[in-house]
Amino acid sequence: TKLVEEDIFGPQYWETVMISELGKTPHSPFVGMHIAEAAEKEKKKPVDFLIDLLIQEELDAEGVYFSMNEQNMQAILAKPYVMIGSDAAARCFDGITAKGKPHPRTYGSFPHFFDTVVHKGILSEEEAIRKMSGQPAEAFGLTNRGTIAKGKLADMVLFSPDELSSLSNFKDPIQKPEGVRMVFLNGKLSYKNNSLHSLEGDPLQC
Repeated sequence: TKLVEEDIFGPQYWETVMISELGKTPHSPFVGMHIAEAAEKEKKKPVDFLIDLLIQEELDAEGVYFSMNEQNMQAILAKPYVMIGSDAAARCFDGITAKGKPHPRTYGSFPHFFDTVVHKGILSEEEAIRKMSGQPAEAFGLTNRGTIAKGKLADMVLFSPDELSSLSNFKDPIQKPEGVRMVFLNGKLSYKNNSLHSLEGDPLQC
């Protein structure tokens, strides 16, 4: 354990890893804590606590790692070849998928990106929207999506540019973004006024 705790990561590392979800004990008080904090409560060394936790959870555990630099990220986002996506799992705001403390990108990747680059003057609104829509569609060969044009499938988001932002954070990630008015999938209403709708227009329950 000395090799992992001191030689590879160092003692400060455990303050940068947050327990975001546990499969066997989803309501554990450790969810939302950094490894260092949880280990201190259990009066264990961080690496020993982590090993015990992984054994108890049978490796069914997820974490958030704080390792990026915000200034570097903003510089990367401004590059013309960079596109925006998210590797978060599909989740809802309630029901069985609204659990744990998932990374805030799960509920706010695109609003957070827009808020960051547009409101800080890094990119124009048009450039930011293209990085989230037309550019990825072109890169992946989705010829009938990504832009609004006659004959294409109408995937559209109606939002307020001045208000669009993510409310999701590491302590309380399961939150709807601000500024989104309506979402259309294939031309059919799927979201309006903070409520999900089925593609037939009826309210949709998760």
